[in-house]
Amino acid sequence: MKRAYLLIKPWIFQFLIAILLLLINVIIRTVEPKILQTAIEFLQFKKIDQNDKIILFIANLLPNNDSIALSKVMLQLGLLFLVMALMRSIMGLTSKAISINASESAIYSLRTRLFLHIQKLPIPTFDNLNKGEIIQRLSGDLETVKNFLSGQSVEFIRLIFTASIASYMLFNIYTPFALICLSLSPIILIVSIVFFRYETKIWEKHEEEADKLTQIVQENFNGIKSIQAYNKQKTEKEKFDDQNFNKLEIGLKHNKLHTFFWPSMDFVTLCQTGIIIIAGGFFVYKGKMTIAQLAAAFSYAGMISWPLKMIGRVSSQMGMAFVALDRIFEIIELPQEKEVGIKNIDLNGDIVFKNINFRYPKNEIESLKNIDFEIPKGRKVALVGQFSSGKTTIIKLLMRFYEPSKGSIIINNHLISEINPQYLRSRIAYVTQQPYLFSMGIGENIKYNNPVLEDEAINHIIKISGFPNFNETFNNGFDTAVGEKGVSLSGGQKQRISLARALSKDFDILILDDFTSALDKKTEKNVLKDVFEYVKGKTSILVTHRIETMKQCDLIIVLNNDGSIENIGNPDSLWNTSPYLIQLQNSLKID
Repeated sequence: MKRAYLLIKPWIFQFLIAILLLLINVIIRTVEPKILQTAIEFLQFKKIDQNDKIILFIANLLPNNDSIALSKVMLQLGLLFLVMALMRSIMGLTSKAISINASESAIYSLRTRLFLHIQKLPIPTFDNLNKGEIIQRLSGDLETVKNFLSGQSVEFIRLIFTASIASYMLFNIYTPFALICLSLSPIILIVSIVFFRYETKIWEKHEEEADKLTQIVQENFNGIKSIQAYNKQKTEKEKFDDQNFNKLEIGLKHNKLHTFFWPSMDFVTLCQTGIIIIAGGFFVYKGKMTIAQLAAAFSYAGMISWPLKMIGRVSSQMGMAFVALDRIFEIIELPQEKEVGIKNIDLNGDIVFKNINFRYPKNEIESLKNIDFEIPKGRKVALVGQFSSGKTTIIKLLMRFYEPSKGSIIINNHLISEINPQYLRSRIAYVTQQPYLFSMGIGENIKYNNPVLEDEAINHIIKISGFPNFNETFNNGFDTAVGEKGVSLSGGQKQRISLARALSKDFDILILDDFTSALDKKTEKNVLKDVFEYVKGKTSILVTHRIETMKQCDLIIVLNNDGSIENIGNPDSLWNTSPYLIQLQNSLKID
């Protein structure tokens, strides 16, 4: 409930206006049976109940009701009823419009807040998050909350107002009859509360199963090429069917709960109607109530039983919305990456790793052990070693995606733990091991780091990145669409466009993580030559498995399989001393 209030707090004034209009609507609605009672009393007795203040008020609205013809009294009462119905409709529509506008604004704000929050979560957080679950919360859960806010939140208040005022009016007519009319109301209320509790638990489980199903679908879309290449469609279908069946089971359980609740409510409501008819007839027969009073009382009894019945439906929506809100706030309450630390400093200096140890969360084995090295300013450094030796992990630590378990990293005499992480990354041009391109044109992808980059600068960068005849390769030039994740491009094209995107920004350090793996040796050699010329005077760090790339570097850092350093030195000194490099050269000779 607190979270729901915090969600609508900025729009609380609009919700209060909507509630006020709704209250007026309800008051008018509860006066309408009194018009009916007044009409019947005029018809039956040609006079009204002088002890009923509401009927006296209605009668006083009629001009000279004692002297005019009965037909004119009925006409005036009918017109009064129509006017009040029109006023009620206007109030209801206005209230609905205001509440919907406020609800949509609240959901828009929440959706934006959730998305921005996810953007600022630390990288380690995503190691423990199910991406399908995040998507489900951004879409399905937000939609559930929106449906409740726009359709049921104000409705819930209307039901309470209607039942409360109708109960007062009913007691004002005849107390014993009112007590009989309300005799089954506690049963309806208790069943609704029990239903609400079960609904919440079942819907929470339903959403968990929906998360798992979304994750399977997402993984299949992302890996559709591998699935088809290995002919594993049947296996994936079986996995989908199993999870889909789990969701079906909990969905059926949810529907069975509704199947039990609504007929039960209908039965209790019909019983209550039967009791009202029998009791009303008895009291009229005994002279305790008039027919006019019975007609009004019957209307008020309906106004009470209907809200009590509908409160179950609203409770259902409320339970689903509260579950959805809890799931959304589970993400929002995850701690963001702290935007603290020094900025506006020169990072084009020596890079020092001092006795670094690192272990990934939930991993018992250390990925890096006693890493000590220094990269002088402006040098070209190759990080080499077998797969899973910790090369990319060193890059992640330098980018502050993760923090070392032990030791410190220094850039230009500044501890990176004291540097603002966002500023640090803004000064590093990084080409990832698996290049990711967005579903936009090539030009837009290149300008992702620098939206104001001129076409002339883009042409220069694209040539450096290995596209000497770019317009011949791509007929639509920079407007060429790359498709989702660059699906329409080859691996080498994606790597070179990712390189161009990295070079488009102003930076102090260049990191290339195995970015030439899809390039032939000639193209790789030309690209590296042009890149090193472009970044002359700036530090460059390359993760590579290629000897030709290593030969163009000033320093090579060789890692063992256990994440420790095997050797450090220039290429000439390591060719015949590093076991890994000797093994690598021998394997190439065999090939």
